[in-house]
Amino acid sequence: MSERTSPWARPAPGQAPAEIGLATPAVPEVLASPNAVAAPPPVPQVPGDLRVPGERHPADPDEAPSSKAWAVLTLGVVGVLLMFCGGGLVPGLAGLALVRPARTEIAAAAGFLTGGKALRAGEILSWIAVAVSAIVIVVVVVGLLIGSVGDGPHYDENVN
Repeated sequence: MSERTSPWARPAPGQAPAEIGLATPAVPEVLASPNAVAAPPPVPQVPGDLRVPGERHPADPDEAPSSKAWAVLTLGVVGVLLMFCGGGLVPGLAGLALVRPARTEIAAAAGFLTGGKALRAGEILSWIAVAVSAIVIVVVVVGLLIGSVGDGPHYDENVN
């Protein structure tokens, strides 16, 4: 297989655009009526997908951060801050509930939504918050049960 360059690649220093296939084809000029709305410029039709990974087509939208990924990260951080008092369970579980929709949304956007690292960090923090909060809650409940179950109250000898 021969390696083909992308039609949207920038020319290397000293390389003319025509050498990498960016020469503009001669298109006849069409006169439009004064009331006509200008059409967007046509996107070049290229057989097959010749784009090099990491390069963007000129008609592609700009990248945007995923709000769900940042919400997962925020809930994970809040959960970690509250985990030692048992309060990290709720934000941790809420963060974990948002992980799958955020991951699906980022994958469906085909690279136009960013936030994969924030999503992964938030997922890890949420798991930590849930685990530590659950352990704290179990320890507190067991401690209360053990403290309440003793050999009974101690009364003076003169009390029946």
